[in-house]
Amino acid sequence: MNKIYKFLFFLIIFLNSCSIKNQIDLKPNIEQIRSICELATLECYYHNVAKSIKPKSTLFQNERKFWVQYNGIVKIGIDMSKINMTVKNNTINIVIPKAKILSISTITPNLDDFLSDNNEGGFIIGIGRNQITAEDQTTAIATAQEQIYKDIENNNNLLTHALDRGKTLISEYINNIGELTNRKYEVIFTEVSE
Repeated sequence: MNKIYKFLFFLIIFLNSCSIKNQIDLKPNIEQIRSICELATLECYYHNVAKSIKPKSTLFQNERKFWVQYNGIVKIGIDMSKINMTVKNNTINIVIPKAKILSISTITPNLDDFLSDNNEGGFIIGIGRNQITAEDQTTAIATAQEQIYKDIENNNNLLTHALDRGKTLISEYINNIGELTNRKYEVIFTEVSE
């Protein structure tokens, strides 16, 4: 019975020493920070209307106005490859770029579902139809997407929110490591433009 107690005693000491060793080796890691920034990416869904005018190409055609409704997704976040970290004692300096648009995409619209001024004919019914094609609609959507991109690039509130979200998650990660290792880290962020 005495041997069992000794064995359990040594097993507990061994497991505690392994646990303490793992805690001491636990340090903030740049790869983890890059993963956190990926998690911090904002995905915003939007609904937009692309408006355009199809000019007449012959004397018998009329100019036509049309609208195409569509949905899209924009991802805003931090370029993870541009993040750097230096650790000196308990001070962690993180160089982080400003948030930017990572991607913008459309959810394929139903091109049969467009609205127009319904003025297809020319002077003589059936002659000179000025049909709105899928290419016309795709061009209108591409132009609208360019405007959305510019609007988001100029939306400082949205970009700041994405950057702040990344900083918060990084700080929480480092503070959690500090709690596990009984260390108090000071995190200093330096924002850089690309």
